Amino acid sequence: MSILYIHPVVRYDRLPKHSLIDLTMSTDDWTQQCVERLHLQWPSVDRQDLEHLAGALHAEERWRAMEPVDAAVQWLRQGIPNVPRAESQVR
Repeated sequence: MSILYIHPVVRYDRLPKHSLIDLTMSTDDWTQQCVERLHLQWPSVDRQDLEHLAGALHAEERWRAMEPVDAAVQWLRQGIPNVPRAESQVR
């Protein structure tokens, strides 16, 4: 009696971007890169608070699917309204 083992072939070029990130970057690395970007924006905020925030971002699929720096920038932009230039000018 022989046993046949079948191993699926994985084509990494066909995986979604977030899958590649998950395969190549550890949670700690992702979090630290995110913390570094957040720290550039908020240098006076305690790093432990930024680590907590980065960990919370990594816990959500939406943010984890992005590169850590991109996730930090997109998260930071949430609080900035996208106002067309003509409306933002005061007369």
